[in-house]
Amino acid sequence: MPSDPAIPQHDARDDAEDLLWRHLRDRRLGAAFRRRVQVGPFEADFACPAHGLLVECDAGPGPAGPYDRARDARLATAGIAVLRFSQDQIRRDIGGVCAAIRAALAQRRGGRTGR
Repeated sequence: MPSDPAIPQHDARDDAEDLLWRHLRDRRLGAAFRRRVQVGPFEADFACPAHGLLVECDAGPGPAGPYDRARDARLATAGIAVLRFSQDQIRRDIGGVCAAIRAALAQRRGGRTGR
């Protein structure tokens, strides 16, 4: 039986976001993250407000599109860094994704490591 396009369906993005959230929540990477946060006119998948870091879970493996690049540039002018990972990258290499987030947090802290 075909699904009704008017009814939201659980998609692969949610699976990748859920996996990443399990690693970000409860300060597991040494900093507090929030999920689906409004940042000005934008919604971020994950935000660490204390360190001005956003983490995005992108659908495709390619580079960010024009809208995302413009959004990231605007956020950068406000001192907010954005990390982007594809859903596939999150599923295949969650350890590497977490390591990249830890490194970004350390850089945002001025080189200090947290845990």
